[in-house]
Amino acid sequence: MACCTSWADKLGKESTAKRNEQGESLEQENRRLRKDERAVTYRAHDTKKSGGLLREGQRVDIYRFIDTEKAEFSVRTLCRVLGVSASSFYDWLHQPQSDHELRDVELSQAIGEIFTDKKSRYGSPRITKELVGKDIAVSQKRVARLMRAKSLRAKGERKFKHTTDSNHALPVAPNLINQQFVVAESNSVWVGDITYIQTLEGWSYLATVIDLHSRKVVGWSYSSRMTSGLICDAMDAAVRLRHPKPGLIFHSDRGSQYASRAFRRRLWRYRMKQSMSAKGNCYDNAVAESLFCHTQEGANWRRCLPHKS
Repeated sequence: MACCTSWADKLGKESTAKRNEQGESLEQENRRLRKDERAVTYRAHDTKKSGGLLREGQRVDIYRFIDTEKAEFSVRTLCRVLGVSASSFYDWLHQPQSDHELRDVELSQAIGEIFTDKKSRYGSPRITKELVGKDIAVSQKRVARLMRAKSLRAKGERKFKHTTDSNHALPVAPNLINQQFVVAESNSVWVGDITYIQTLEGWSYLATVIDLHSRKVVGWSYSSRMTSGLICDAMDAAVRLRHPKPGLIFHSDRGSQYASRAFRRRLWRYRMKQSMSAKGNCYDNAVAESLFCHTQEGANWRRCLPHKS
């Protein structure tokens, strides 16, 4: 009899412990479901995270939102919170795409190709024009919507930064080359220019010296300040590399750095002749400026460098 009583007590304790464990599991599951419901409710009203999918009275948008969030929350929880049945969601999910949706897929692919080909510089107006030029009828509003869906945003134009300043009272040299850019010998005519580079620490400046015969950069200098010392350093580097004979012509624009006393003395020391472009005429120094133009059109130029050095 005592043995039976002991077994009964043991079974009672095990049954009570099991019920308690099941109760704790159910309570944990309920807490998780309530947490998921709160998260889904917040996500449904968070326009940044829902991407504008939920709009009152548009059941298809609700289904799209559920399809987007089902990787994080259960479909049952999503449907309960958003007031739709799970069966209707699955019916929508397995139905074939409409002609409009299939057209969106085709247009999105064409938009992505143009966006990549134009190095992320084209927005919806110019992409729409490109599509129309390819006999693809589409509105700019639809292109803008599809671009937003793919997170495609055109890069803005680079900020303009003045480099050389021709408005000064310093001496100006005559134009000795007059756009004659074909030169028979190396180290007979050099051209130079300055450009700017944007970094996270501020603007930096690059001065170059180019041999007009070979079109090679024979000297350069890089600094955070745009002074006459910048172009003097570039000229010194070119002379150390090439050792030109006296009489070499150096051509540039009318910038104050090139017209400065320090740079004119440097040319006199190296027995070079100075030549300058006409005021406001970029074609007179086209070779030097085209180097920076081609560089700036490259994809990497649009990135803001982290450091000046």
